[in-house]
Amino acid sequence: MANVRAILEQMQRQGIRGDVWLDGSFLTEKLNPDDVDIVLVVSGKELKAMPSKTRAFFDWFRTTNLYDSHRCDNYAFVYDEGPEAEYLFAYWLRQFGFSRGQDMKGLAVVKLPFLVVP
Repeated sequence: MANVRAILEQMQRQGIRGDVWLDGSFLTEKLNPDDVDIVLVVSGKELKAMPSKTRAFFDWFRTTNLYDSHRCDNYAFVYDEGPEAEYLFAYWLRQFGFSRGQDMKGLAVVKLPFLVVP
């Protein structure tokens, strides 16, 4: 959980606006899960509006493997409107919303920015 929190807080500090999907054994009853799967989902409109520092962080997140440092399989995608966007969204939902056995499973979504409670 500490690694997930660190990643979310970094996204918050960088001004990312979008959704973060959390998945994997992290969301099961498994004690001490090995890792967490994270997908950062940003609209094309938000991507275009990002200041250069925020955009640099977004590009870093989607091209840097965080498994060794944070035990996180991380991905990012940008969606716009239209048929291609629906296909892309459906692809990622299929990857994270279903088990290997084709069963629907839970998916936690964190909205960015989020309210920090002291």
